[in-house]
Amino acid sequence: MAEVIWTSSALDDLNDIAEYIALSNIPAAKILTQKNI
Repeated sequence: MAEVIWTSSALDDLNDIAEYIALSNIPAAKILTQKNI
């Protein structure tokens, strides 16, 4: 199995996406960040 190494810019993008999703669906944003970080 491959290991994914997140760059800081990718983590920043993921955080921005989660913040946008959280505006309308906080549980979905939490799931997104828990699966990827």
